Amino acid sequence: MPVTADFYQFEKSLASSNDGKDAQPDPNVNSGALKVDKYGLPLIPQPSDDPADPLNWSNGAVLLQASILAFMGPFGHSLINPAYVTLAASFHITPQQASYTTTIAIAFAGIGPFLWVPLANVYGRRPIYLFGTLVSIAAVAGAGAAQSYGTLLVARACHGFFSCTAMALGAATAVDLFCLHERGRALGVFTVLVTNGAHLASIPGGYLALFVGWRWDFRLPAILLGVMFIIMLVAMPETLYRRGPRVVHATTSRPMRSVVVERLRIWGYHDAKHKLHATDFVQPLQMFKYPSVVFPAIYYAVAFGWASIEPALTVATIFHTNYGFNTAQNGLVLGISLMLGAFIGELFGGHALDTILRQYRQKHDGVPEPEVKLRGIWLGTVMLPAGLLVYGFTIQYKVHYIVPTIGMGIANFGLQIIATVSYSYSTDCYKVWVFLLGTLQGSISYYSMLIELGIQPLGKAIGFQFAFIIYALIALVCFTPMLWLMRYGHRTRERMGKLYRHSYTIQTKFCVFFSTGKPTYNIDL
Repeated sequence: MPVTADFYQFEKSLASSNDGKDAQPDPNVNSGALKVDKYGLPLIPQPSDDPADPLNWSNGAVLLQASILAFMGPFGHSLINPAYVTLAASFHITPQQASYTTTIAIAFAGIGPFLWVPLANVYGRRPIYLFGTLVSIAAVAGAGAAQSYGTLLVARACHGFFSCTAMALGAATAVDLFCLHERGRALGVFTVLVTNGAHLASIPGGYLALFVGWRWDFRLPAILLGVMFIIMLVAMPETLYRRGPRVVHATTSRPMRSVVVERLRIWGYHDAKHKLHATDFVQPLQMFKYPSVVFPAIYYAVAFGWASIEPALTVATIFHTNYGFNTAQNGLVLGISLMLGAFIGELFGGHALDTILRQYRQKHDGVPEPEVKLRGIWLGTVMLPAGLLVYGFTIQYKVHYIVPTIGMGIANFGLQIIATVSYSYSTDCYKVWVFLLGTLQGSISYYSMLIELGIQPLGKAIGFQFAFIIYALIALVCFTPMLWLMRYGHRTRERMGKLYRHSYTIQTKFCVFFSTGKPTYNIDL
């Protein structure tokens, strides 16, 4: 017998009620079929009958475009990493100063989301993607043509600021496109590409600098971004979609051609009812007072800094000094180790999250609290400090280069699991989830500057083995608030929860009717 439900009143109660206790089905609204996944569980959120609803699309291609564009950000920032010694010789600066060309790009990539996220929430994702990509092309091409160190730094700052649009909005696009039970794997695809942009860049970056010159480390991303811009112009639809009363009355009678044209407009899909306010640009900072935001952000920033940024900024110098490596060899050990670690970590991270959620829903017959996802972080928490210790001790005692290379891979394996769980947990904790990405990215970026300023001097002063013991301990200390969230996160969100999707236990009982019209079971959210 068909299952039907009043989903408009259900979603309306979630949007307008603080506790959901008074939610009642609206008899004036037509019911629709309850849509379930392949395991028979209700889809959350429920896709509407509107063809413009992204949940109704074949969404893999759109996610891939957003993820590849996000990948191009750190890829373009990091192509030059293996060639710091060569770059330094061209401008008569030290290798340490040459590394600042990457540091400044990362720093401005951390500032950018505070502008792009509020704009995208009002004017749509598509125009921000296209504009940011277009300016990034000009900026990175300018870096390749720079004739002075100062000009290069300015071009790199602009490149970082405008290239971060997909890093800031890509996870939001994934949430636009996928239901709750699919988001673990979708966000895993996004995070593995973002994480591996810098890693993969090291391999071609080293060879380009060795055979055709370091300027091609900037020209190549300009060419690739140009190709991506053309693809997105014709194939990247707007994914921002306002759910509410208009969705309920939408029907499948709308011609698909008109939907496609509407969603491919250059200026996106602006809703006149949603206005941009000055406070929107600082709202991410206000969210640092919420534990479910700040604790994952800090832990992810620390993990990303030690496992990804640190080797990217130091391998060229350390491996050149310890092992006499050239730019191509630096790129190979850096790129292969970090990339393999991240891909293997994602095999565990994304799949583990989806499995944990599915098993919980099957066992408890309800929607899992976000803290359930934190169960998937344990392996990453162990592997991150283990990899750091292997790397620190082996570079100090100049063990065969393959051993510190393996250490980098182990640390990045742990990072990928931490990244997937942190993104997925925090985006599921609160309504204004898109701001999280700007917060996380800013934390990562500013933390990387601290690493750049301190890691090599500290290692030379006390020994890299002791320096990396300190880094491993810092990572473990930053994990302890995650333990607190596992136990008390739900209770804390009940007290502080107006910004959260699951910030309180919603007592809404949403009746589901069989053809008899009698309520047979309830969905507790």
